[in-house]
Amino acid sequence: MPLEDLLGAVETLRARIEAHGSALSGNETQTRYALIDPLLRALGWDTDDPSRVVPEYSASGGRADYALLGADRKPSVMVEAKRLNRPLEDGLSQSIAYCVEQGTPYFCVTDGQRWAIYETFRQVAIGEKLVTTFDLLQDSPAEVSLKALSLWRPSAMEGHVREGETPLARGYPLPAPETGEPGTLQRQPEPDPLTPPPDGGEPWIRLSELRVEAHRKPAWLLPPSGGQVSTPSWTAFVGQLAQWLVGIGRLSGTTAPIQVGKRYVLAQEPSHPDGKAFKRVQRAGPLYIETNYSGADTIRNARLILKRAEMQPRDFRVSLAE
Repeated sequence: MPLEDLLGAVETLRARIEAHGSALSGNETQTRYALIDPLLRALGWDTDDPSRVVPEYSASGGRADYALLGADRKPSVMVEAKRLNRPLEDGLSQSIAYCVEQGTPYFCVTDGQRWAIYETFRQVAIGEKLVTTFDLLQDSPAEVSLKALSLWRPSAMEGHVREGETPLARGYPLPAPETGEPGTLQRQPEPDPLTPPPDGGEPWIRLSELRVEAHRKPAWLLPPSGGQVSTPSWTAFVGQLAQWLVGIGRLSGTTAPIQVGKRYVLAQEPSHPDGKAFKRVQRAGPLYIETNYSGADTIRNARLILKRAEMQPRDFRVSLAE
């Protein structure tokens, strides 16, 4: 899914709530049809496909409005739907009961505008089970998109339910993790490849054209959405790229392994096909990355990972440093 599509869906739903909020407030079915189903679809959940989403899922003497199925075809997330402007707290006890009976690790309560996602079996008070919450009208579309990635299907199927961690879409910068400040909604121009990185490093080189140069190493990675990623060495380069791709939902456990010859570049466990452990390893969500490669092989591996993520190396730029 192009991540611009997710942000576009959020903007469409905001407008729909503003235009039709009064009508939707009186009818749960309309709320589901007009608000909840479209966002689930934008996050990869085909609500018409029973192998992915089961509506009215029988559990604990009742029915969960949606069961989002994991890779094992068991519910990974239960979703309790309320009509627009109904208090979300009304659905918490029922959702917990459904999830405990089924062994479902996460549940979500939503009225289509406000979404709250919880971790079922975390041994804390209910308020502390909260993974994330967002509001389509009160939060910016960029912030909503970042938080909504908690339910991105490839990650949620593997049980990795968490907020996105990186910029999502071309021209829509998102909040920096350390500040938490809202992202801007204004589209930004394409980065000038002749403009050096903030630290005064060398101009950007497209990853499709990148070559190893003596006594030089990668300093920064510039994804197509903007927002530089620090890559202080060849060893760290692929790991940082993989973390970025996991954060935007382009890589997950279902995309592994990636193999070159007799060795894995990326896998769900830190060992090669022959059982030997990775010599140097970095973690990216559910994935392990073998980083014990030369600079030239690292560039090749980065391109392979992008190919698996259905992205183009030419859209990524790298800055080298001494």
